[in-house]
Amino acid sequence: MSRTRKVVSWTTVGVVAAAIAWTVAWWGFVRFEAALGGYANVRLSDHRKEVLFRLGYPPAVAEAEFNTETRRWAQRVFTTDRAVDPRNALPEGKRIDDYNEWEFHVPGTAGDEPGQSSLRVTFSKDTDHVVEVSCVDMLKRPDICPALAGIRAGDSEERVRSVLGSPTHLSFESVNKTIRYDDLGVEFVLTRGYVYGLTLFNAPRHRFATFLHRYVGRAFRR
Repeated sequence: MSRTRKVVSWTTVGVVAAAIAWTVAWWGFVRFEAALGGYANVRLSDHRKEVLFRLGYPPAVAEAEFNTETRRWAQRVFTTDRAVDPRNALPEGKRIDDYNEWEFHVPGTAGDEPGQSSLRVTFSKDTDHVVEVSCVDMLKRPDICPALAGIRAGDSEERVRSVLGSPTHLSFESVNKTIRYDDLGVEFVLTRGYVYGLTLFNAPRHRFATFLHRYVGRAFRR
């Protein structure tokens, strides 16, 4: 075989290999985008009517309330069934659509102590579409909250960083540590070194560069 034909052959092999690698990376990105487009049977940008159809009537709603004693904002939760908790029931004349946060029981946890596990959906005040979905499991059981970006309740901080890399933001409040990935649109709350809160929120679109950096690039760097 002549030298020119060998060069052409190796060039063809290189082009084919590059095309295969690009196809694999692209379909990996498609799965990546789909995985971060929704959480716990709720899609980001779903209208609240769609959430009501998918999850049913929320047992509780919440809103931010300023505490004059502590001088801090806090979440005030109201039950939607007055017979369950009359003291903290939805105020007269109010409807669930008047609140931008709905709280649900996590499937399989109906018998748990109240407050141990919950699923919270947050809507945009302007559009009534979902902007955030959170699942909390204080018992840190891996079978309650669905996995988010490969992370489950009970995972260690070390595993979160191993899977997703360095976070874009860290914060502390009391015994809690929040690890946030703004480019992915995910956030995890940990206590004593382990995840108990998982949140998906709206992130910048066109995240192909993020996918290449956090997943493909990390695979080659290992």
